[in-house]
Amino acid sequence: MTPTGKVLILDGMWSKTVAAVRSLGRRGINVTVGEVTRLAAALFSRHADRRVVYPSPVTEPRAFLSWLDRELDRGYDAILPFETSTQEFLAVHRTRIEGRTRFPFASLQAMRLLGDKAETAKRALALGLIVPRTVHPQSVEEAALVLKDFPAPAVVKPRTGSGSRGLRYVSRAEDLLTVYRDVHARHPFPIVQERIPPGGEAIGVGALYNRGKARALFAFKRLREYPVTGGASTLRMSIRHPEAEAAAERLLDSIGWHGPAMVEFKTDAADGRPRFLEVNPRFWGSLPLAIRAGVDFPWLLYRMAMDGDIESAGEYRAGVVVRSVIPGEILHFLTRRGRVRPEIPAEARRGREGDDLISLEDPLPVVGRVLSLLPVLMRADLRRILSH
Repeated sequence: MTPTGKVLILDGMWSKTVAAVRSLGRRGINVTVGEVTRLAAALFSRHADRRVVYPSPVTEPRAFLSWLDRELDRGYDAILPFETSTQEFLAVHRTRIEGRTRFPFASLQAMRLLGDKAETAKRALALGLIVPRTVHPQSVEEAALVLKDFPAPAVVKPRTGSGSRGLRYVSRAEDLLTVYRDVHARHPFPIVQERIPPGGEAIGVGALYNRGKARALFAFKRLREYPVTGGASTLRMSIRHPEAEAAAERLLDSIGWHGPAMVEFKTDAADGRPRFLEVNPRFWGSLPLAIRAGVDFPWLLYRMAMDGDIESAGEYRAGVVVRSVIPGEILHFLTRRGRVRPEIPAEARRGREGDDLISLEDPLPVVGRVLSLLPVLMRADLRRILSH
């Protein structure tokens, strides 16, 4: 395919998508960005050369595919989705797409494997990663047996998905089976996992892989989250964490991963070592932090798609802090009634601060984020965003 300098970016609702539009646009790439509604943050960026609204791949898959067939006639170097459902939809239709543009993401089988919390926990344990005690009952009857002796506190998680959607914390062992049944009714056959004691650190390792080989790794620490019990990060700091980075690399190496992914850990305050939690087999929410710290994942992915491979990314700056004021930090502080966690490390206050969206150079995505509340509240296919 002849290079055109044009990229099609999908899922413009997210702050991470805004970060990608800004990254590629500033480097001279002609960016078309789309979403199922015009009221989406990335569609307000000055770095978008063209904005499109398309049918939902979730609720209108045939209409979306027809739209995509027409859109690809414009001649894009690559198509970059930013939501799991879109990424998986494109992977299903990979042969149809790759004859016309580049789709630098893993196979559907690999995506679904990494997105399966039960399977990744088994694989991580087999590879020698530290994993909290985890069970995956295959029936309610089996759950009644295995949960008799399962310790509390624990967490019941849907087998797939991200964010806090469907997740339930259980403080008493006698409540485990009841909560399991409640979650199972909405998200069949969830996993039950030992809850790591409070006081540890939430660590993420973002990665970019090229056909089983790591090309970039980036570690960060969550300092605040919404919901405060465990959800999307609203304040994070870039760090170096050799043990977590090595564990993430071992897991992703084992399946020959391709494209972006983020591996989540939490340390136990008793020994400081990271416990594996789950994998997001896509671009992750704190992508703006990685870019600000010096690992420009969207640009690296574009170059990898165009050139076939890239050199491994070098060092990045530790101690860089990026927050998500709208809506994350606002929701966090409302929940905590304005109280600030005293355990926020001093280095976070001294770090270079930025925001996912707020930018004097590109101010309008903030307006888009506020306006996006209208379709999010009105459209059933967008309400899932509230859980992130």
